[in-house]
Amino acid sequence: MKQKIQDILTEIVEQFKKNNLIPQDATIRVMIENTKDKKNGDYATNLAMLLAKPMKKKPQEIASLIVDSIPVTDEITKVEIAGPGFINFFVSKNYLASQVEAILNDEHLGVKTAAKPETVVIDYSSPNVAKEMAVHHIRSTVIGDAVVRILEFLGHKVIRANHIGDWGTQFGMLIAFSIVKPKNAMKAMKNLQSRQEATSLNFRVAMNTVLRCGKSLLTSPWFRTRKYMTG
Repeated sequence: MKQKIQDILTEIVEQFKKNNLIPQDATIRVMIENTKDKKNGDYATNLAMLLAKPMKKKPQEIASLIVDSIPVTDEITKVEIAGPGFINFFVSKNYLASQVEAILNDEHLGVKTAAKPETVVIDYSSPNVAKEMAVHHIRSTVIGDAVVRILEFLGHKVIRANHIGDWGTQFGMLIAFSIVKPKNAMKAMKNLQSRQEATSLNFRVAMNTVLRCGKSLLTSPWFRTRKYMTG
């Protein structure tokens, strides 16, 4: 309804230009605001005051011209002038009721789908599994999922991305620590914080220790990956 009122007022401004009441090159921004007090209607505009200077008339006179130019519709029950030249619009309750009923009867709740659906990739929180999780992981996940649901509702194809963080080095260090000190490693696994402290063991020292444990370890996927990573 707000957009419809704005369109009506924009058309009236263009008509004023055709009648040479406003300079042709004048730029008028039509604004519609929700009223703070419903006693003053549902919507209001200060258009008359914006036109006072280019039309060289009092805002109340211009407001009267605007009100007289507004077509009669079933959606608007009353239009009145208030204060120095504000124009208040009262929307029909029957119209509002019909709009609510139409929304309830529409599976898509009256929301238009995208004219040209796109493929969108949404990256979730992607927490590092070798570190503690915090509230910001939950927050970004909830926001990401909300964005996904909105885009899907609008008809877009959404790809959810939630990659695991840089876990290779941390878990490799934990494996090395487990080989060097298996008893301490099992104890550390019971507590996440202790596990983080355990994984802070110097990587190169742990690597040298593990290399001495046998050639079989050298062929493991983790060591092959680490080799390429470290060059």
